[in-house]
Amino acid sequence: MSEDLQLLSSRFGIPLAPDLSTFRFVKDKIHLVPYLFAKNRLLLPIDEQEGEVWVTRADPFDLEALE
Repeated sequence: MSEDLQLLSSRFGIPLAPDLSTFRFVKDKIHLVPYLFAKNRLLLPIDEQEGEVWVTRADPFDLEALE
């Protein structure tokens, strides 16, 4: 993993997930993240915990996707 990514992760408090194979993908909760939105924003739902859907983002600086 790049040192730049680790630095950015630490600076902005965004956890890194370099190996997505360890996550249980949320297939039955796909309606919580509409397909076209996820595709356009390069999001991938990876887990659900306590009613929250966790996603990975290709661009951590895409603040519009967070809103």
